[in-house]
Parts: sequence; structure tokens; C-alpha cells
Amino acid sequence: MFEKFKDASCLAFYSSYDRFMKNYLPHSVFFDFIRERFSRISNVDDACEQLNCIFFDFLSGTISENTHASEVQKDSFVINKEIFDYCYEKHYNERVPENCNEIKERILSDENSYELFSKISKYQLEHKLDKKRKIALEEFRFIQAFSEFIHEKGKVEDIDYFKRFLFIYPFEEKQINEDKKAIKERQFFLDVLKKDKNANKEDLKKARDWYKKQLGTVNFGNLTEQEKSSFFKEMFVAFGNISSEKTGGLKGYIIQIKNLLYLGRYYNIHHLPLEYIKWNKDDIRVQKKIFLLAYGTCLSLCGIHPLSDLDKAQKNKKDHIPSMVLNYSIFGRKGPRLKVDEVLKQESYGELINEQDINLLQLNLGKIMKHLSLRKVAEMVEKGTSREVAIPIIIKDVFQKAGLEKFFDDKTKKEIVDYLGKMQKNDCSEYFFSNFATRNDVILNKPGIGLLTHYDIHLLNKNNESNTSKNQELLRDTSKLLF
Repeated sequence: MFEKFKDASCLAFYSSYDRFMKNYLPHSVFFDFIRERFSRISNVDDACEQLNCIFFDFLSGTISENTHASEVQKDSFVINKEIFDYCYEKHYNERVPENCNEIKERILSDENSYELFSKISKYQLEHKLDKKRKIALEEFRFIQAFSEFIHEKGKVEDIDYFKRFLFIYPFEEKQINEDKKAIKERQFFLDVLKKDKNANKEDLKKARDWYKKQLGTVNFGNLTEQEKSSFFKEMFVAFGNISSEKTGGLKGYIIQIKNLLYLGRYYNIHHLPLEYIKWNKDDIRVQKKIFLLAYGTCLSLCGIHPLSDLDKAQKNKKDHIPSMVLNYSIFGRKGPRLKVDEVLKQESYGELINEQDINLLQLNLGKIMKHLSLRKVAEMVEKGTSREVAIPIIIKDVFQKAGLEKFFDDKTKKEIVDYLGKMQKNDCSEYFFSNFATRNDVILNKPGIGLLTHYDIHLLNKNNESNTSKNQELLRDTSKLLF
């Protein structure tokens, strides 16, 4: 039953999606435009054709409702037209009409329009690629992969399923009739999971086996988004929060955790890179990371602070003690052990950003996030520091620790401030994406933090959507603080 979650069309799209999101920043205007227009599509039957027409509108400069986006797009108009014309002529075996409406009518009437940009790889081989062409090609590849995925999965999924990949969350609640006995049983086993190694061993095995049965019987597609989120995290803890004393890798439920991660990725419940999903059963390195994510998720289900005793970790490091028990005060000696160097990653760590990194800055968000101090964040949370005060301070702290300041000359600083100053209401994907990507990088680089689901991100973004102007002011104020 899990094959549909890991077939070739899924893996091809996930791979393309991950590459694009790692290099997201140069494409924010493109993403804003596609996202806003795609949100208007109501029928999956012609979604491929509609998507390609939306992209054509972007390429041809039909974005008059957003003057800032129009200015940015014009800078790449010639390159975009050249690539589009190449793909159009290869696909239809005819010259591109001069009339834009004719082009869109041709696409809308083409049942195979999902293949319109399938010759991108051939174009790439035939042309010299400068920086602007590379950025343009990434957008063409994104549309091609998304269009093919919609064509393949549109036979079984509605349009709302695809919208979440653009951070469009039509999470309307539907009532699920679950009998009281089942609710009580699930709560019992969840409470057992929360106790972790302090639970009765027999009860703990029964709880994991109960979730193992649910994985094979529950239809995630019929659950509300909130239930998908809750059930996924509970199962993730059941199968992932158990490690081998010998290797430190996963133990006992490896098949279940792999199937769960494929299922989770399909429903876009979380955004683990494919590396965390396609791993070989003998890949202990990735298994250790998954275990730590599951342990952090367990702590979050318990409402427990993720931070370990960093002062103790620093003392152990000084005394050459290689490992320590995480959260000793909660779980005692039964708590999982982690290398001291891993625990210390909850503070700022890693090398300074160098000149090569700055040239690929959009690819190094994770490297920058390594300099985030969870202790400082935790202190602000405990003090109730407002978001408006906390975010600029945290960003400046990361900025300084990563050594980024020396790479921004006065001209670059002015350009950034001017760019943020021109930002309009439609330029909001920074907020959607930052909630998604920044937190994802923190989760993957800082031990002890659990997975976020897309429902979690949806709840975070609900506040952002209703405060777009306030968020834009916050972004501008932050840039002034930095520069």
C-alpha cells in the first residue's frame, strides 16, 4: 500500500522540489506570482495547462498588478523568452505565435502540456549558462516537475493537495467520527510513548505495536490536516524514538519508519530532504539523525523544553568526557546519550562564512543557521520578549557570529534596504518560506528539536497572513539594524 507514496513520479518531483527550495531566495518574485495565481485554480482537470499559462504570463511580463515584481522580471525577459521559445518549438514543432493569446489557447487545448518544458535538459546542453540563465532554468525546471507531478497524481488527488506545495493551506476542518473507545485507547498508548524509557517495557512494546497496526490501516487521505499532523508525529515517535545501544541507529521498526516517512512526504506533512527518506537500512549516520528528530518530537509532545544542560556539556568537554545523557533531570540515567560535541551544537558553532560561501549564500542557509543560539532564543521565550524585539536581535546575533558583515559593501547594503523598501503586499513569500525553510534548517542542524508538520507551519503563517504590513515593517527594521 505504500508504493504509491514512493513511485518514480513522487521521487522525481521531491528531488526537483528540494533543489529549488535550497536555492529559493533568487526566485521569491517568481514564487510569489505563481503562488498567488495558482491559488485561484479550482479544478485539477486542467491544472497543468493553467499552471503553464500562469508561468507564461510571468515570463511575458503580464504582472502589472505588482510593479516591483514587474521590474525584477523585466531584467530577465530576453533570456526567459529565448528558453520558452526553444521549448515551445521543440514541443509543438512549430514557430511561436506573436500573439500571446494564441500561445495560451494552444497550451490550454493541449492535453500533453505537462511535457511543454521537457526539453530543458537539452537546452542546457546546447547553451552556455551564465548566472541569469541558471536562475531562469531553475524556474523552468520547477514548473516542469510540478506540472508532471500534477498530471500523474491529479488522477487521485484534488487541487487542494497540490496547493500546499506552494504554501497554500486550504485546511478546512472536516468532522471525523471516531468512537470514544478508540480515542481512549489512543490516548493511553500516547501517554505510554511520552514516558519513553520510564514506561513499563511491555506497555511500551504494546504502544509501538498498536501504532504499527494503525500505520497499515488508517487512511491518511481521509483525516483532517490537524489529525494528519498529530498522527504522523505520534507514529514518528513510536517507530523512531528507539535506538540500538550497539550502533546508536534505529532499532526494531525500521520498515515502519521508512514507510511512514514516505507517507509523510507524500502528504507534505514535513519537509525532510530525500536523504532522510531514501537511506539504506545500513546507513547508521542518517538513522542517528532520525532518532534525534524522533526524540525531540517526543519532547515536544510532552511540552518539554528541548534544551539540554549546555553548562554541563561545556564542563564535560573541558574534562574530556565524550558523551552525556540528554535531559537527565527528566529521564534520569535511562535518557538517551549523545556526544558532547553534538549537544554543544545547540549554541553557535561552525566555521565563519567565507568568500566562496557568500557567492552561494542562498545554498548555505543551513550553514548560517548553525550559528543560532537556542539558549538565547529560549531566554527570550521565557521572558516573553515580543516578536518585533526578538527577531532583529536574533538575526543580528547570527549575522555577526557567521561573520557576514564584511561581505556587504555600502552599495549592496543600500540595494537590500531599497529592495525591502519597495516590497508590496504581494511580495509575502519571504514570510511563508522563512517559516518553512529557516525552521527546517534549525531542526536539521540543532539536536533536540522535533519535526514540524505543514499544519504547524499553517498555524504559524495564519498570524503572518493577517499581519503582512507589520511583517514587512519588521523585515525593513531588521535590515536597518543590520546595515
